[in-house]
Amino acid sequence: MMELLVTHHGGEMTEEGLDSAIDDLQKAIEVSRQSHSGQYRRSGEPYFFHPLRVAHMAARYWMDFPSVIAAILHDVVEDTDLSLEHINRNFGAEVALLVNGLTKVEDDRLSREALQAETYRKQLLAAIEDIRVLCLKFWDRIDNMRTLSALAPAKQQRIAEETRKVYVPLARHLGMGMVAAELESLALTTIYPGRATRYRK
Repeated sequence: MMELLVTHHGGEMTEEGLDSAIDDLQKAIEVSRQSHSGQYRRSGEPYFFHPLRVAHMAARYWMDFPSVIAAILHDVVEDTDLSLEHINRNFGAEVALLVNGLTKVEDDRLSREALQAETYRKQLLAAIEDIRVLCLKFWDRIDNMRTLSALAPAKQQRIAEETRKVYVPLARHLGMGMVAAELESLALTTIYPGRATRYRK
């Protein structure tokens, strides 16, 4: 990941700027690792593996240092005690904006459907300000879809349908055809497992 970032973006940065960005990336990895310590995904793997994989995808797609740092930190506000103010203070407003755009809306007064709608609205408004929010959301969703089998069947179906109806069209609209194709393939494999099995034969 570090090598990809330096190769893709190092030439555009001053030596001082590159050193600072590398320091921030290393700090973000440690903050995320510590914040998610003791947390596990339904698959049984340490939770920290998920943001690390999302960050690797972001780096492979030429996203910049702030984007990759935000990918590493994208669940800390939502799933740990770390605040957005802490992100802003330690990593800057640019990273904080991206993390905030990726953080779900929480409101005990709202139903699951209403919360989902508010989260979509928040993501889209954040993406108007910075399109990288949606790009990072795509990498997050791809990794979640790849590990979907650890969830209950009903939840798998709900997430797959959401992916097909919301994120596939958004990726296509942004001209990210390969991303849209992978999201759609992962979603359809869950929605129509029998067809997927036949196609693999």
